[in-house]
Amino acid sequence: MAEGAAFELFWKQRYGKVPPLGYELREAFAHRWFRIHSLPGSKRYAETPEEYETMLMRHAAVADAVLGPGETCWLSLFVADFPDEPDLIANDRADAATLGLTEVYVGLDHGAYRPGEDGPVPFRVFAGQTTWNAASYTGWLRAVADDDIDGLIWTNAMTGAVYAPYDGGADLIVPSAEDRVKLTRQFQFWRSDREDGL
Repeated sequence: MAEGAAFELFWKQRYGKVPPLGYELREAFAHRWFRIHSLPGSKRYAETPEEYETMLMRHAAVADAVLGPGETCWLSLFVADFPDEPDLIANDRADAATLGLTEVYVGLDHGAYRPGEDGPVPFRVFAGQTTWNAASYTGWLRAVADDDIDGLIWTNAMTGAVYAPYDGGADLIVPSAEDRVKLTRQFQFWRSDREDGL
């Protein structure tokens, strides 16, 4: 089976029609979701070498706990094809190629990807298998933290656990509600003080 078809089958079995996007997964699987923030005080962007070091340490620790170091994962990139932003589309495609990802499918996001957008937005999903090793993705995690790229998700190929970094933190979907309880305790000091966990 081709890699793209294998990812599509895997994703549908694990997550049905929910696209590989952190906020969509967060809403659909709230009972298995939690979030960490990259920096103390919920600061969104790193500005100093020390803050970048803290951000990378937190992401490596939580991704290792959720995905497992050395585990086989699917890496996916969600790309919205906004017609008024051809340079952004070209950059996203270049990122997918650099990561060795294959275009898996094209669909329509029903306006949620960019609040206020009129009507569905075409999107593409690129994916490929990889081995999770935080040190191998330091540059990409920095790019996500600096809001230079978004839509990257790592998913454990056996457990379906998801690590979805964003500029400011990471959304995690774990295999069970019990796993969520355990990991939210483990990472309680990196979580939001807000009641909704955001």
